[in-house]
Amino acid sequence: MRSWFSWTFYAHLPLVATAHLSVVTWNILAPEFATPTKYPWASADALAWPSRQERILLKLAEIDADIVCLQEVGVAQWDELCGRLHTLGYDGILQEMSRGHPIANAILLRRGHVELLRAESRSRALIAVVRACGGTASKPQPLYLANVHLEAGAEKSATRLSQLRSLLRRIELQCSVNIAAEVRAPMSSVDGARSPVAIVGDFNSDRSSDVHELLSSHGNKARSADKRRLLSNPLLPLRDAYSDHPPPWGPSLKSSYRNGRLLDFIWTSSSVSVVRTMPVCTMAGSSQPHQLPSLDNPSDHLPIGALLTFDGAPTVPVTSSRRPAWQQLFVENVQRQASRRTV
Repeated sequence: MRSWFSWTFYAHLPLVATAHLSVVTWNILAPEFATPTKYPWASADALAWPSRQERILLKLAEIDADIVCLQEVGVAQWDELCGRLHTLGYDGILQEMSRGHPIANAILLRRGHVELLRAESRSRALIAVVRACGGTASKPQPLYLANVHLEAGAEKSATRLSQLRSLLRRIELQCSVNIAAEVRAPMSSVDGARSPVAIVGDFNSDRSSDVHELLSSHGNKARSADKRRLLSNPLLPLRDAYSDHPPPWGPSLKSSYRNGRLLDFIWTSSSVSVVRTMPVCTMAGSSQPHQLPSLDNPSDHLPIGALLTFDGAPTVPVTSSRRPAWQQLFVENVQRQASRRTV
């Protein structure tokens, strides 16, 4: 155990620059789904989009992440929302949808800190290859980021696995493009340990599901040969950030959705290290059903996040006056400020 002197010593050390990136994911509940019939406990103000948009913006400003992945963004509301997010310092990318689908995924990048190299829209995912604007290397290694919203429903398990199969292949291709350009050679198989990958979002699956089991393995734990083949991919296994790194204070993450289930995840490849996960509210530490949305929580999902580091992450100084407590570089400083902020 550290002595009082050592804690005091560390608390007064200057905060030095480090290579890191904060990523948050949040299903914000599309306006067309926020109906009194579906949420009879919620007031009209708690369900109305203008009111919810304001509270979503306030929460995102409080969280202050470098990258934000949103699900259930109303396409009709995107232009106004994107303009408001621009004033918070974000540039936004909206998933391209077909057949007039009214909701989409979106990725927000902190302007001047992270830049977009290219993006690809899939039916249930938005892939973005992003790079630090001022990384540690002359050509910083990119992060391959996927924002997903997999099919919902207990009967859709096979569909979710197929969606992941397609997504992993597309990420593998994106990695191959960059690796081939680096070594000036034809594209070949991807070294999963070399590629910084983060797959985040609403998986509509919990830790007992086939989705979780397969993402956390090479596919060899699957119950059938078909499923082993389905997700055999050089990028696997991935790591569940909150499982490997519980928050530095507050409850462990047990639920992120109103029915008390954990449906939202942050998965990372072995070349991405999780510095810490974002602390969650008391509600998220319980597997009991929650009356969401409400005036305090503008969605039926709760946001989760992680502070990541990898070769090529942006290097910036973090100070207590500029970033929220969960992004402090020293846990001592984080814990000291924990009681002052609510995540």
